[in-house]
Amino acid sequence: MQAARKEVKTLSGSDLGLDGAENRVNLEALFVPETKVETEFMEADTPKEAGEKLALRLREAKLI
Repeated sequence: MQAARKEVKTLSGSDLGLDGAENRVNLEALFVPETKVETEFMEADTPKEAGEKLALRLREAKLI
């Protein structure tokens, strides 16, 4: 319980020896990464058959 009673020490950049002018980060570019989504629908008559097809497909893709 000592951690709950311990006072949090706040440090500024100058406390750490950092000068604000020389340690700034310049943002060169900001973008949203492209994502590729491939969806495959499997048709099955029963949940058991759907599970078997899914397991076979995952095995083919070497995911299981």
